[in-house]
Amino acid sequence: MVHLLYSGHHIARTWRRQAPESNVMHLFFLQLIYSNMLSYHRARLNHILSKAALNNQEWTLFGLANRERKWAGLQPLWLNARLTLLARLKSQDMINDRYFSHQSPRFGRIGNLLRTAGIPFTLAAENISRGGNARSAFSAFMQSSGHRRKILDPRYTQTGVGARTDERRVLFMTQIFVRPK
Repeated sequence: MVHLLYSGHHIARTWRRQAPESNVMHLFFLQLIYSNMLSYHRARLNHILSKAALNNQEWTLFGLANRERKWAGLQPLWLNARLTLLARLKSQDMINDRYFSHQSPRFGRIGNLLRTAGIPFTLAAENISRGGNARSAFSAFMQSSGHRRKILDPRYTQTGVGARTDERRVLFMTQIFVRPK
């Protein structure tokens, strides 16, 4: 496949001289290669942009979750910029509407929020915390079997982390876990 990437001009130059069936196969492989490259680079760019935009509390929670996954022999979660924005939105929504629940009066459950935002997924969950800091939130998550299960579930491949502070300086954190479609 790598050879085809570098010799794409060769394929385009010679495909007229070959049988029509062969031309279709070359075109198919070129489309496959370029679409895979684009989706990889789009995901990688999304991951890089997300990392640059995290605040200290978000970065700490993201790092602790991936450290725990590494110790458990799991792949790290990819940071998704859109999920991070939604996690921040959820944290701010809990502050604005003065609630602390997985069920938002405005957005419903996490699946509803993801569908409304147009994010395709096959599996989704969230962990929420109030008070303390990212380290204390993570410690509480790991002591709860349900929250721990979400962090260590190998089916989740992407995450978004959002931290917001209310007027009394109480920290609200949301971590969204997704397996994309």
